[in-house]
Amino acid sequence: MPDTAVSSAYDYIVSNWYSSQGFYGTSNIEFVQDPITANNSSTTVLQVKYPAGSYAPVGTKNGNTGVKGGTEFYTDPYPGESYNTALLSYDIAFDASFDWVKGGKLPGLYGGPLGEGCSGGEKANGNNCFSIRLMWRKNGAGEAYAYIPTSERLCSTKQVTCNSDYGTSFSRGIIRFKKQQWTHLDMFIRLNTGSESNGILQVWQDGSLKINQRHIQFRANDSVGISNTMFSTFFGGGSVDYATPIDTSTYFKNYVLSVGDTADPPPDDGSTDPKSSTSNKLTSTISYLSIIIVTFFFFL
Repeated sequence: MPDTAVSSAYDYIVSNWYSSQGFYGTSNIEFVQDPITANNSSTTVLQVKYPAGSYAPVGTKNGNTGVKGGTEFYTDPYPGESYNTALLSYDIAFDASFDWVKGGKLPGLYGGPLGEGCSGGEKANGNNCFSIRLMWRKNGAGEAYAYIPTSERLCSTKQVTCNSDYGTSFSRGIIRFKKQQWTHLDMFIRLNTGSESNGILQVWQDGSLKINQRHIQFRANDSVGISNTMFSTFFGGGSVDYATPIDTSTYFKNYVLSVGDTADPPPDDGSTDPKSSTSNKLTSTISYLSIIIVTFFFFL
């Protein structure tokens, strides 16, 4: 982790963050001094830039002449390995002038081989891949956003919104983002076994449990495991009405992944409404990561 700004954030990330393929938006990232915390300009953070008019990567592909904004890359610190349990944590802050528009993507986790899809409208069939990212929506509403197999049972579950063309939204609006301040996010995933619907997705914001979804099928067989973090952030949505009207930025620090496995998932507390469980703290789930294989990696 650089103690100071470096000349090329792309070169540093490729060399130190185990990222070697599928890197989008290399000119939109920069290590800078923390502009959010008063009297703390000595802390280095990762700035991600979104130029005016930019939206999803599709806006610059397939002959489209859109503006390239945000970034997307995968981190794979242990090539060939995959895991059933993961906890991804990071701090994020939004510019004071940030315009939420209709929404945008934030980093999450990816399972299966890269290049199989599970983003941008390329669906998860249970045997190819899956992804679970976070999102901001209009007016700073937040959610978990997943490309996973869907079913009538899942799509009729409280706080779940399915989309036949794109990903599935979990607990939209339970997370709330604000401008010009740091917030800490923790995403815990416990994959299902086989083709069972016994997977777990939990998200904390600043230590308070906001999303608590159980009985999820992330995959159709045990060979598809958590393989990468998916550092994915841009405006969109794959259409120009998601585009940012101004040049703006987000900032990231304390990006950490813990992976492992547990004999049994955390006990079900019987709650189906995450709003009723906000008193539950992150430590209640961390204790179940009893076999920590890896804890890494970038403290900014």
